Amino acid sequence: MKRLTPTLILISVSLTFLLSVGWAAQKKKTFPAPNTATQTQANFAGTWNGTYRSNIVQAAEVTLIFQQLGNTVTGTYLSKNGAQGVMSGTVNSSGQLVAKATQTTPTCRGQFNMAATISNNTLNWTFKGTDCLGTENGSGTATQ
Repeated sequence: MKRLTPTLILISVSLTFLLSVGWAAQKKKTFPAPNTATQTQANFAGTWNGTYRSNIVQAAEVTLIFQQLGNTVTGTYLSKNGAQGVMSGTVNSSGQLVAKATQTTPTCRGQFNMAATISNNTLNWTFKGTDCLGTENGSGTATQ
């Protein structure tokens, strides 16, 4: 086997280095600029008191307590008729909260989809799902 000359070794090392730098430059990731629409989302955080009704349940008073971090909202609800539960969802770019609610009432468990908006400091929402009473759809309104 021939012995490599110092010049050939230097050329080999230089080519390896240049190829590595070129490969790394091609793999460089860029991140999009922050979406200002998500930075100015509606603020659902806080305690909301109001009423809701459905095709099965007559108007009932309800308290909803929401926490919000960015566009993620979690919370709980408790109504005067005994229904209670937890929910979580996200605020979309148009300011609408889209969430899933789990009714945790011990005698009447259920699952609901919920959509909510805030207009003039009023929370308005609709929901649809199933619990021990059957398929239920309704709406509510609340203020802070």
